Amino acid sequence: PVTMAAAVASWKAFVAATAAGADVYGPECAALREHGMTALAETHFLESVEAAFKTTHVPAFRAALERGGPFLSSSHAHDSWAWVDDAFPSAVATFANAADDVSRRADALETALRGEGKKETETETETKHARRGIMHKTNGFGRRGGSRLRRRARALVAAVAATRGPPSVVSV
Repeated sequence: PVTMAAAVASWKAFVAATAAGADVYGPECAALREHGMTALAETHFLESVEAAFKTTHVPAFRAALERGGPFLSSSHAHDSWAWVDDAFPSAVATFANAADDVSRRADALETALRGEGKKETETETETKHARRGIMHKTNGFGRRGGSRLRRRARALVAAVAATRGPPSVVSV
């Protein structure tokens, strides 16, 4: 029998793993699946991604791309736009790494939440497709283009960047 204490403990472990930015989710996901809390876990993950991008990643990206004027160093005195050459590549790389981390974590979470039983079904489906000559790449759910949770998380990141990003980038 499922106890409330077990469900709460599983939830606390999951929240801690999400906050830590783990690429690998542990047994807490199996427990959440048993407690019927997978949709809640996905919602929490997406909300944590949105909060991180609104409060940390997009403001840092924006600040890096808008540091002209008083933030120019003396080495930039001859070229008022030289700071862009310094700031833009690293700011974009940092932002892209954060988005890639979200994708990795979303894939890891979706795999952990769907459990081991689904993998056997996926293998059987892939075998049937191979026998029928259907040779397109799928993500295991029979769709192309990656995991459902990853697509939702990336769309959320794009929406935050589009509404809160630097005006020079958002307007492009």
